[in-house]
Amino acid sequence: MAFWDNRVKSLSKSFKASKDIFLANKDVSRVMQTHNVGAIDKLINYLNDPDVIVKIKDPRFGSPSTHKGLTLQSARNAVYRKIMANFFNLSTINHVTDFGGGYGNNCRVWNNLGYTGHFALVDLPEVIEIQKHYISNVLPNALVSYASTLSDVKIEQSKSLFFATYSLSETSLEIREKAMDNIKEYDYIFIAHNDSFPVYGQNNSVNNNNYFDKMKMNFSDQFEFFDFTDKIYKKNASYVIGRKK
Repeated sequence: MAFWDNRVKSLSKSFKASKDIFLANKDVSRVMQTHNVGAIDKLINYLNDPDVIVKIKDPRFGSPSTHKGLTLQSARNAVYRKIMANFFNLSTINHVTDFGGGYGNNCRVWNNLGYTGHFALVDLPEVIEIQKHYISNVLPNALVSYASTLSDVKIEQSKSLFFATYSLSETSLEIREKAMDNIKEYDYIFIAHNDSFPVYGQNNSVNNNNYFDKMKMNFSDQFEFFDFTDKIYKKNASYVIGRKK
């Protein structure tokens, strides 16, 4: 994950210096916890479900920045589930692979909303250390596994979801291409990405819209893809939402 190459060492050092309040550490929070009160309000309005909001309120462990009891990450992950529910039968999913899952909050949101299946987190070893610490403290009984590459994830359940929000689209083309065959093994695909992203070590940025349009075309014999325009709060957000035929 090239975007993290110059950040991960300082991230790991800062985390180890403040484990139980790691989200209050500015070096950690600036890459793992965006805080935007206006955006949280918009997401809460979109959710329009007080029961969901109560269930996903953030614990104080890690000292996250919250508004109305929610981090931006929790509100956004709940919104992603609501978007997916328009296209997928979420109740059938019993394996989720979260590629680049931050500090593990998405796993907590899914479990708090009733998910009891397997959750696999794929990330850099230094980030996995943070995920293990967070999840062991807030979700000790969850069925969670960790992997440093997508090919190390074992999909043993019958209905699986590949989930990657602003993560796969922030990697080098080499990493993306290595992941493609693995992604085809999933029953559902949900990817969120920005318009473009610079790949460090290369002269030009990657046009993510072109890249993921090509991906959908290459996957079209196996997957049905759906259109969704994000008018919630991120004007430059685009999605790859696919269901195996």
